[in-house]
Amino acid sequence: MQSKVTSLKQYSLYKSADLSGEANGGYTRVSVPGSGRRKLVAASLLAVIIVIGVVVVSISEFNQSPNVTTINTYYNVGADNVVSGAVQQHPAGYVLQSSKKFGNRESTQLEDWAELGDSSGSLANLTVTVFRSTNASQTFYQDLVTSVRELPGYQDVSSSMASYQQYGGCYAYGEDVDSIAVINGICLKGNVILTVHLVSGVDFTTLESDATSLMGSLYNATR
Repeated sequence: MQSKVTSLKQYSLYKSADLSGEANGGYTRVSVPGSGRRKLVAASLLAVIIVIGVVVVSISEFNQSPNVTTINTYYNVGADNVVSGAVQQHPAGYVLQSSKKFGNRESTQLEDWAELGDSSGSLANLTVTVFRSTNASQTFYQDLVTSVRELPGYQDVSSSMASYQQYGGCYAYGEDVDSIAVINGICLKGNVILTVHLVSGVDFTTLESDATSLMGSLYNATR
């Protein structure tokens, strides 16, 4: 049985060896001084871990399962097409900065991601993971949400994405420390996992609204 992860630091250190060259995925680099920058880097590392699906928590040790609606709709879509479709909508004024196609990471999934930015300097990472079955996507979602719920210092902001719950499940969390706001959203639509990670110096409420718009663009592009 794997040990429970009890801190963001443990998550960050877990995959630090993989954060070099092209393996750095959604690692966001922003010039922020002092402790704010350390908090930003730690949160960005967490986004990478979400992208690659590292779940290092024992499910048996968690006494509340994520709220998941069983949706057996299968979407025959490419992860790259979903990301491209979302980017073309220019959600909340964000435009494409860079993208990466992972292709077949495992026999059960395809992944693609894009980094976007807006005029205020806010950065967003959109990640799409297409599974080969709805059972696989639901299990992945439950495991991932179970693990991130254990992280200390974050607040649940899932209510900002309540309209997406009907498609299977949606969980969002974030924090605002040292004038740096961070929000992560993890949502399920049939056999597809949609992930949004945002970091910015704008106020937390504004970033929540941006996260909702960005997630909406991913849902609209998953058809």
